[in-house]
Amino acid sequence: MRDFKKLEVWQLGMEIADQVFEIFDTIPWQQAGNKIRDQATDAACSIPSNIAEGSSRRSEKEKYRYYEFALGSSFELQTRMLVIQRRKYADSEVIERLLQKIELEQKKIGAFMNALDAECAIGLWLPAGSSCSVLVSVVVCTTIGRSNEQLASSQKPRAKGAFALTSPPSRTRSYPRPTSSDNGRSWLSRSPPGPNSGSS
Repeated sequence: MRDFKKLEVWQLGMEIADQVFEIFDTIPWQQAGNKIRDQATDAACSIPSNIAEGSSRRSEKEKYRYYEFALGSSFELQTRMLVIQRRKYADSEVIERLLQKIELEQKKIGAFMNALDAECAIGLWLPAGSSCSVLVSVVVCTTIGRSNEQLASSQKPRAKGAFALTSPPSRTRSYPRPTSSDNGRSWLSRSPPGPNSGSS
């Protein structure tokens, strides 16, 4: 577990939250109302809060989930501040500088998520759903490779004495070869010996 206060992505999130509160302190309550104020400040606080909570998780899967929450909150905050900018509730340049910081924060969060994706892909941690599909491909390819090896080994000739399926014995009756006592008769014309026939 890392000290989240040392993370640049968390520090930038705190700066964004401070600036959001400062901007709304300059906006009269009658102008913007409480709803958009509460929504914007909640989204701003949610960014560093989710980063801090994600750093406390041991698995990369859990960390990824909280960074995903932080990224979603950053997009929500960005939309709220764009509304404030369009309605001219605050200085446009101040809002623009804040929006640039929010975009930088989104890039930093995305970089963390990509790093977690890479660790999942090489199998260091359990994958996080659609984000670790590479690991699933590795497992599938490994399984297919083993199956091919087993198939190839089954097609190799078996050692002598090893069990193998053989064709059923022929039911064709064999006839005796001619001997010198046949007096020139063809042995093919001889009748097969009966069950009660004796020696001639």
